[in-house]
Amino acid sequence: MGEKAWTFPKANPAFCHLSEREVWAALDNHEDDNAIEAEVTRLVASFFSRYKAYIETNGLKNLPPHIMHVATRWPIERVAVKIMVRYIETEAWEDGHMTCH
Repeated sequence: MGEKAWTFPKANPAFCHLSEREVWAALDNHEDDNAIEAEVTRLVASFFSRYKAYIETNGLKNLPPHIMHVATRWPIERVAVKIMVRYIETEAWEDGHMTCH
C-alpha cells in the first residue's frame, strides 16, 4: 500500500465544526436519535467496507490497519478512523491475519 492515502468518505458538513473532544463526548452520551453517533457509525462502516474490499481484492490477509495512511479532513473523520483501527486491532485481527465477515 505504501504511501498511498486512502480517500475517506466525507463527513456531513453539519458535523465538521465539532472537535474530537466533542465527538467523543457525544459518543459517550447514548441518547436515542444521537445524530453525531449515527454519522460516526456511517463513516466507520463506509471506511471499513473499503478496507475489507481492498484486502479481498488484493488477496491480502495481513494488512495491519496501523500502516495505512488515511487522509481525514475533520475531527469527526479522525474519530471514526480511530474507532475502525481499534476494532480491527482488538476484534478482527488474529495471528497477523484479519478475519472479515
